[in-house]
Amino acid sequence: MFRSLKGFLPHILVVFGFIIISLAYFSPVLQGKEIFQSDIVQYTGMAKEQNDFRAQTGEEPYWTDAAFGGMPTYQLGAYYPHNYIKKLDAALRFLPRPADYLFLYFIGFYILLLVLKLDYKLAFLGALAFGFSTYLIIILGVGHNAKAHAIAYMPMVLAGILLCFRNKYIGGFLLLSFAMALEIGANHFQMTYYLLMLVLVLGLVYLIDAFRKKTITTFFQSFGSDGTCCLIGNCY
Repeated sequence: MFRSLKGFLPHILVVFGFIIISLAYFSPVLQGKEIFQSDIVQYTGMAKEQNDFRAQTGEEPYWTDAAFGGMPTYQLGAYYPHNYIKKLDAALRFLPRPADYLFLYFIGFYILLLVLKLDYKLAFLGALAFGFSTYLIIILGVGHNAKAHAIAYMPMVLAGILLCFRNKYIGGFLLLSFAMALEIGANHFQMTYYLLMLVLVLGLVYLIDAFRKKTITTFFQSFGSDGTCCLIGNCY
């Protein structure tokens, strides 16, 4: 048991490192300051009718006339009382915004690099490089929070798919099911479509490799496992 705990110690230290770096980079949040995000200001106006109705009646509106001449509120922060994936997401994003998204960048890519069998120290550095990518920081500045949210979960989805293709079905099934649910819950379908394109290319590569190695049956077993996980994730 001691050896098992000792094996997890480097990863625990890495997670704490990510927390410290995220808070240090966005240190004004520790003083109660908030970043001005233009898109969020516009969103606040669009969601006002929904929020006012909720405050006045105590009920959840699932339609608003304040956006695009009328639309469902699932894109404007509708609350579903038994959405436990949202509760999991909230637990993962425990840091003040926008440090929470930076932390998610780090964690998601760290998991992917570990699945790719990199040493934890290299995975740590790779996760920092990913998280501090120029574009990923810029979108936080203008308020593309949902986009950042969806991008942060992409590496976890890929990690789960890779585990399934490596015949590690239990770990892959659990990781991919939850990661896909979190990805859908991030509610930025444009980024999820881009992820689908990447997954299709990855699947094609594995299919070609399976033909060459004559392991096509194993490929379709992994493909079936991946598909099942994605369906479960979409039904969260």
